[in-house]
Amino acid sequence: MPRRLFLVLVFFSAGLTVSNSLAAQQVYVKDSLRVGVRAEPGNTATPISVVTTGMKLDIIERDGIYVKVKMPSGVEGWIKATYVSETVPSIIKLKELQVQFQALKSQQEKQGQHVEATALNNKNLSAELEQLKQANAELRVQLEDETQTGFAVGLAYAWKIGLLLIVAIGGFAVGASWYRKQTMKRLGGLRF
Repeated sequence: MPRRLFLVLVFFSAGLTVSNSLAAQQVYVKDSLRVGVRAEPGNTATPISVVTTGMKLDIIERDGIYVKVKMPSGVEGWIKATYVSETVPSIIKLKELQVQFQALKSQQEKQGQHVEATALNNKNLSAELEQLKQANAELRVQLEDETQTGFAVGLAYAWKIGLLLIVAIGGFAVGASWYRKQTMKRLGGLRF
């Protein structure tokens, strides 16, 4: 008896598993519509063409629940008025929105690439700017060193020129004094 009970429980649980998997399956209703266009109003005439969801039609005439339409290909025929609407079907709007979305997504990707390129360019320019600042600082230090060295060299030259002038003036004064003494000696002490 326990063995039969065990087999019954196994088959019962297997049945529940299968029924749960079937119940969990989901399906959707299609939004695709194909309507036969007939040469005369009514369902008895043979269709001469087919219109599909989203197709633009021109209404030529109305007859009760039927309308006579002209398709973009130029074919004219009758269909039920319930199959046409003045508003664009949602599937067509969805397709248009998907196209717009893809265009915007592509534009966003391009802008993203542009932003990345700009960020990389800014990074490179910042690095170059830092290098230029460092080079500028080094050149300022060099200029200051050169200025100080130039001032020291100029001061040394001025000192040398001043010393040379003092020696020249002193030599001229000594020479003039010596010449005067010599002239006074020759003239016998006369002053002139």
